[in-house]
Formats: sequence, C-alpha cells, structure tokens
Amino acid sequence: MSSSSLYYSDARIQNSNNSSYSYHYHFPTVSTTKDNISVEIKAYLNHSRFTDPRAEYYASVNIDDVYYKIGTINQNSANAGWNYVNTRSFNKNYKIQGAFVVNEAYVCPSGSSGYETGADAVYVTPSY
Repeated sequence: MSSSSLYYSDARIQNSNNSSYSYHYHFPTVSTTKDNISVEIKAYLNHSRFTDPRAEYYASVNIDDVYYKIGTINQNSANAGWNYVNTRSFNKNYKIQGAFVVNEAYVCPSGSSGYETGADAVYVTPSY
C-alpha cells in the first residue's frame, strides 16, 4: 500500500493491544447553545495494516476534556475510503457553561491482540 492511497499520506499504525494509545484529530471549534447536538464520525480507511476488529472513535462535546464514545468500526472488513462509524446524540445535560463545544476526535485501539489500529483521517459532523 503506497502513501498515495491514503487521505493525508500519513498512515498512523499502532498495535491494537495497546488500548491506552490513541490518535487525536483537532479541527475548528463548533460551538452552540442549543439544547441538543448530534455528532457523526466517518473514518478514512485505506491501508492493508488497518485490521483492528473494534477500533473505537470518540469526540469531545464540551469543554471538560472528556471524550465520549461515538462508535466502533471493524477496520479489517471496512471498505477502502470513507466509512460511516456512527452518530450519537447528546442532550442538554452534557453542556458545560451553557454550551456544547466540538473540536476534537480520536481513534483508540480495541485492546485486541494480533491486530493493528490505523488512522489516516476522520470527518466529524456536529448537527443541532
């Protein structure tokens, strides 16, 4: 697999049994005072070593530096290219100081032995 098949030509690969390691993606802050927000994550997967059967994707939704699990994807069987991970909704109980703040996401290995977790790009869509 060449770097030309990757979205950012930057395949970050980690053994899946190291679940304490993660890849963070920062993006421009989206903030709203609405009472509800939904966060959708898509992952760009296109490398033969992205094989984690349960890679976990998280996003921040407020300023408390806590990341909430949006979903998991089987990187081993995912299609090459953009893959929908999941959409998760949050109600006003998740707001801090009256607002939702979405500005970071990360992918975390599942902890499964014998696989590798890959990360090249994520696409986060907050909607409210």
